[in-house]
Amino acid sequence: MIDTQKLDPTESHHVQKLLRAVEKEVGWQHPNSWSGSDFERLSNLIYEVTSARLSVTTLKRMWGRTSQNGNPSRSTLNILSEFVGAGSWQEFRLQQAILPSGKQEASVSQSQLGNAAMWITGLLFLVLIISALTGKSKPATKSGLDPDRITFEIEKVSKGIPNTVVFHYDLDGQQVDSLELQQTWDDTRREPLDPSESLVTSTYFSPGYYNAKLVANGEIVARRHVYLPSEGIEFMTMHEVDGNTYYRKNQNYRIENGIVYDHAALAAAQYDNFAGYQLVNLLEEPPIAADTFQVGARLKVNATGEDDPCEWYSFLVTGSLDVYFARLGNKGCAGEFYLYLGGKEVIGKNVDLSKLGATPGTWSDLTLSRTGHKLTLTLNGNTVSIEDVPSIGPVGGVRLISYSLTELEKLRVSDDRETIDLLSVY
Repeated sequence: MIDTQKLDPTESHHVQKLLRAVEKEVGWQHPNSWSGSDFERLSNLIYEVTSARLSVTTLKRMWGRTSQNGNPSRSTLNILSEFVGAGSWQEFRLQQAILPSGKQEASVSQSQLGNAAMWITGLLFLVLIISALTGKSKPATKSGLDPDRITFEIEKVSKGIPNTVVFHYDLDGQQVDSLELQQTWDDTRREPLDPSESLVTSTYFSPGYYNAKLVANGEIVARRHVYLPSEGIEFMTMHEVDGNTYYRKNQNYRIENGIVYDHAALAAAQYDNFAGYQLVNLLEEPPIAADTFQVGARLKVNATGEDDPCEWYSFLVTGSLDVYFARLGNKGCAGEFYLYLGGKEVIGKNVDLSKLGATPGTWSDLTLSRTGHKLTLTLNGNTVSIEDVPSIGPVGGVRLISYSLTELEKLRVSDDRETIDLLSVY
């Protein structure tokens, strides 16, 4: 919990007001009743608004839900302040000082308000002058770093998979307490970097889109899109080793009016730490228009029984800037369905996605289409539409991941200019 004994009374008072402002922003029940999933939800909401991640542990500590003591860092206070609409912790405190609402412990005189207003007006005028003189410089990060002095570039060393990507980074002498590389969307897996060095390599074992991030003092300060195409159609088995997923190409299939597997060979094979199958075709240069397109598939997820009662499968439409990811399965598990749509999340616990549920072992027609900012998913004629969906850039293809074998009779991407059969481009 926050060690209020080590904060001066004014600081402690403002921290408590900041927590109340966060509670008002989310509009949930009293924080004493928040569960672990509520804190996870709050972490995701804060990330959506600020592009900075506060861990569940940090948030629980802020609300006194852990046994750990310690004062909140300035970075944490800055992020929470931005979440409630203030630019920084200092700005939040200033707002509380000059814009009192309701009852206050101390009153503010009209002369104090006038002086504060004059001071703010002068500061804004000075900022405008500086901005005019310095051009379109990016604002400083929450931890005070100048983003214009940060270099973060990538270089792919080969074609195909595996593929090692070289990351070049340089903070131009700016001091940080921590520096990390995040290869993918998963912010729990970050690799520590030496700020005095300038190069690190990472190896990717699957085609796909990856949003690599340079993280300083827990804040994302630079991003780079990493799009890794496949070599035509690739069928892979997935294996978990020490928390990492590895992909091995598998030739036990053929193209014949769809994907036809050699079930006998696959059943006879012994796979250590087996984690599922992936079928992928990502074109070298994403050719399908970003704003208006359609992806269509006819598929059947084979039932596995007790190993996977929900019969999960993941359908990833992959663009040059992000992905549309649908985690679907047995209709009875619709409460656990999940959509990641270029940065926007739709969760089955909060939205009825049951129309996208299918019966394992039966054929289904799945379509994902985008028109303007609207995305529509249709399964066997049942439709779910989502508004205000971000673009993922030109579309390069599809990844299909499942624990059991997924049969495919059709897999196509199209826009107003062309239709590409992903089962014949290899």
